Amino acid sequence: MITRLNHAVLYVRDALVHQRFYADVLGFSTVAAESAGGYVFMRAPGSDNHHDIAFFTVGSDASDSTAGRGSVGLYHLGWEVATLAELDKMRGQLEANGVLVGASDHGGNLSIYARDPDGLEFEVMWLVPSSDWASAQERRIVEVVAERFIFTPSEIRVSVGTTLELRVRSDDTMHGFRIVGGNVNLTVPKRRQGEAVVIFEAHEAGKFRFECSRLCGAGHNFMQGEIIVEP
Repeated sequence: MITRLNHAVLYVRDALVHQRFYADVLGFSTVAAESAGGYVFMRAPGSDNHHDIAFFTVGSDASDSTAGRGSVGLYHLGWEVATLAELDKMRGQLEANGVLVGASDHGGNLSIYARDPDGLEFEVMWLVPSSDWASAQERRIVEVVAERFIFTPSEIRVSVGTTLELRVRSDDTMHGFRIVGGNVNLTVPKRRQGEAVVIFEAHEAGKFRFECSRLCGAGHNFMQGEIIVEP
């Protein structure tokens, strides 16, 4: 019987760069490492596991991941903190290092999202007490980041009856935000100069596609996402 996910292993351009990032920004400690930089095994600061993540170097010429934008693959890893205060502190650390890309209220947990030195996304989350899960599902606030040519998060799941508030901001140029088949079509100001606020009432189950409605470059047509309303 499987009890939990024990660890993750990532191929990265430079394991030593990730070692410094995970130590300096997230507080991880090194369990084992090859002196030449071929691999690094690390443990989260509050973990009693042998190691929680490992990095293997593949070289500086490795291409960016296209998972979710043209290929299957891992969306992100989710790291848990024990308190809401720790989540707020972590948000400050990630923002200070320029790697924070978004935040989301999932009802059952509050999450922030960031990217590592290779642009791979990870999540830091606080689990809402189970006694509050039902009421938290009635309203959701999700921060969405728009940048060429992706929305983060690009998939948002809610339950029927939820009022979804999307706060959409751009990390680069001006974008648009349109829910296909709906009456929402807003401009997203460039480079964090403001945000577009979208209210979506999840009255029925289904999939509702959203897209960038303002030409933003060669990959504009691939800049899409989906709201999934579950029964």
